[in-house]
Amino acid sequence: YSMKQQSGIILFAFSYTLAINLVKVTLIAIYASELFHPGLALTIINDFTVGILIAAVGRAVPYRVAGSICLWTICLFAILIDFLAFHYFLVFGRLPGAGILFYITELEQLRSSFNNNVPVLLLFIEVLVTAGILLAIFQLFNRVLKITLRGPILVIASLVFLISSIILQLFPTLLPDNYKWYARHEIVWLLQSAMVRENYDLDDIKLTDRSFDRYLKALGNNDVKALVDLDFPLCRYQQQAATVNSRSVILLILEGVSHNEMLADVDGLPMMPNLREIATNNLSLQNIYASGSKSAQALAAIFSGLPPHTNYHYLWTKPLINLTGFPSQLRDYGYNTAYFHGSDLSFEQQRLYLQRIGFDYLYEYSPDHEHEIYGWGYSDESMFHELQDWITSTDENEPYLATLFTISTHDPYLLPESWEPRFSKLNTNSRSSINWTLLQDLDSIRIAARESYYYLDHQLGKFYEWYQQNELAKGTLLVITGDHGSYLFTQEDYRSQLDQFRVPLIIAGNQVGHDNNAGLVTSGPTGGLHDLPATIMGLLEGRPPECSVGIDLLNDRRNYEESRLVYSVSGDELEDIYIWRKDGVIALDRSQEQLYQFKQGKKRELSATDAGSDVITLLDELRNVLNVNYYLLKTDSYYPENKANKVSREAIAKTDTIYVAHRGNIAGPADASYENSRRALDNALAAGVDWVEVDVQVTADGVPVLLHDPDIILPDGKKLDVISLTYSELIKIAGYKDALTLETTLQQYADKMNILVEVKAPKHISNILHMGREVARLVRLYQGSNKIIVDSFHDELITSIKQQCDCETGLDAPFKQPLNEEALEYIKSKNMDWVYIHYSVATPETISMAHAAGLKVMVYTVNDASILSQWSQDKMPDGIITDDMSIVTTTNQADAGK
Repeated sequence: YSMKQQSGIILFAFSYTLAINLVKVTLIAIYASELFHPGLALTIINDFTVGILIAAVGRAVPYRVAGSICLWTICLFAILIDFLAFHYFLVFGRLPGAGILFYITELEQLRSSFNNNVPVLLLFIEVLVTAGILLAIFQLFNRVLKITLRGPILVIASLVFLISSIILQLFPTLLPDNYKWYARHEIVWLLQSAMVRENYDLDDIKLTDRSFDRYLKALGNNDVKALVDLDFPLCRYQQQAATVNSRSVILLILEGVSHNEMLADVDGLPMMPNLREIATNNLSLQNIYASGSKSAQALAAIFSGLPPHTNYHYLWTKPLINLTGFPSQLRDYGYNTAYFHGSDLSFEQQRLYLQRIGFDYLYEYSPDHEHEIYGWGYSDESMFHELQDWITSTDENEPYLATLFTISTHDPYLLPESWEPRFSKLNTNSRSSINWTLLQDLDSIRIAARESYYYLDHQLGKFYEWYQQNELAKGTLLVITGDHGSYLFTQEDYRSQLDQFRVPLIIAGNQVGHDNNAGLVTSGPTGGLHDLPATIMGLLEGRPPECSVGIDLLNDRRNYEESRLVYSVSGDELEDIYIWRKDGVIALDRSQEQLYQFKQGKKRELSATDAGSDVITLLDELRNVLNVNYYLLKTDSYYPENKANKVSREAIAKTDTIYVAHRGNIAGPADASYENSRRALDNALAAGVDWVEVDVQVTADGVPVLLHDPDIILPDGKKLDVISLTYSELIKIAGYKDALTLETTLQQYADKMNILVEVKAPKHISNILHMGREVARLVRLYQGSNKIIVDSFHDELITSIKQQCDCETGLDAPFKQPLNEEALEYIKSKNMDWVYIHYSVATPETISMAHAAGLKVMVYTVNDASILSQWSQDKMPDGIITDDMSIVTTTNQADAGK
């Protein structure tokens, strides 16, 4: 580049840096109630480097107009990424990793999780305002600085910034913990985080019997039995105890509660005083650690006795891997088993997992229940009452295991309106139960969270009083723990707040064999949530669950060695592993391949030379544990398939094919104003069509409405998201005044024809939950002699609807992707009746496999009669969706000719 070009590039970089940080300072003042954060000094260096790169690329393009277009396109994209990451940082105290992309692909309901704090319109405004400020500053610099400053001065200043930025990207650990997150540039951090997963690739791993023995011993299983089945190395089967002492068990899992929350004070007042008192007056183990930062991690530990996985989440596997749990073991001993949760257990396959591990009775959201919904579901007060009612209704001569997983202390922290705030008289939460996406600053969220923790504690206190009056004398055990802590109550550096993983484990009820510990708060052994199954079974005088690796924490005959490996896994890419020891904590950051030690409140970096032989031995055992974890998950070797609760499926008998009018079309594809309209349905009805298909979106006020696309087109050509409009606002827009609601459609047409309802999943989880509830309610209400079949591409949404509506449902397979037996098994595991596939992949073999799996096949969208020839008469799909009903005539004529 010439000196003139160099000056232009540098001036642009200065303009970019100044503009983007002016807006950041403003946002910090709005969201974080601060005028300035010292970490911004480091982001200025990184932003300058990005500005240099953007301008350099733009200048490199030979044509001026093309170069300008290229420059501003890259610039806007960089600003967008910067502000997405910046908002994430404001909320979570750290930059997002590549796990954000992972969540987007694997968990559709989290696609717009940023909407909790960054509405799209606001983000769009931020980007445009920043671009406008940038342009203005750049024009000003071109007029002033190029006269007062010469090229060499700018170049020298730029080199200093560039070198500093490179050093910060390569060696962020040179900085104090509370600064190093600012030292990362968002795009660089995203790329580096993405490379972490490459370290997990162990496809060529080959393990031996010794590997599994080492694995078990490292996790504390000193009495390792011989392998029984090479395919299931954890299942060292043992003679089960003939009986247990038949004491009932109440297990409470408190959402987001660690020692941080239990011991927190707000303005000198305890946030959870009842939990503190319960811990003080009963057996309380102080060194128990959560599996990670997600409830899904906690479930597999608490019930299946599995240690934290280091590559994936157990409950995210599709199909769900074969797991068992101690509830199934207790059921075999004659226990009634029940699980209570205020939300919909469709998500993260919780329902399927809980049924598989032995829970006979699941209480979750259902249209049959009359409780009010707050955020994710029913309030903790309602759920404690349901738990009490169920326990009271059980036969006194039959023992039970009853589990309640609380929910009110989960974002969005919505509480009943009747609840009197303790710490603030302000309206602490303005988000509605339908839509949680309204903007809130972090301080407001903290205030709402504190109130929700005190609310949970109040309900817990009332339940504990009930337990003492009604269940304690019967010998019922009460076990209380937390799934993980909350980021809201950490201080300074996110990673150094290790106490958010230290969760309470409280056992009340005059422990058999441990009466001398009653009323004692003890430090106890170091353990994890995966030790709960063996510990609870020990209290019941039974054997530890088969195929689990946890140990009985209260068995004093065991030799608790300091070298026992107890660890937690967290981070967007599960890159952070914390090893808990009595003399401190060893932390492995796999993203940076760096080792740290926390001891006596101090953190230091460990190198290979100063780690010490004991730490090196520990890391060697950890490496073996990581390898075995990966192997077990990859090969689904946790529990024999023939012993797990598999989905029952009966082959589908061949029936006549049904033909469905696509969006009401009968004479070929139509425009959007005709499809999904009253006119289309009336015409289909007049033509004698038996089946019609409609698409459903949901409005901002939760009204399912017949529309295919998630956005609408205004008269001036602009687009608006349907979810951003209430139904009354929608019908005021030209072209949409006759938009049908799903309720009107079912009310007027369900008794005249059969209807397929395709539910289009909204982006945010709050809208997904509400839409599932409302669609299921309407189908239940209007289901009569004709059929209503509901389908969706969103598997958790359609599973939720299936659970609630007791109707036929179908899961839409990925567009034009062939299906195999494993995929069909997964669809059937969701309790689906139909699989929807594109005609191009609906081969006779696929149809046969689907029928053998117990699934009917709906094929879309067949508008050419010649396509029908790919199927023989005995291999026809069970349903065909078409825009042109004349193909039915063609088919009938062909059949008559045969």
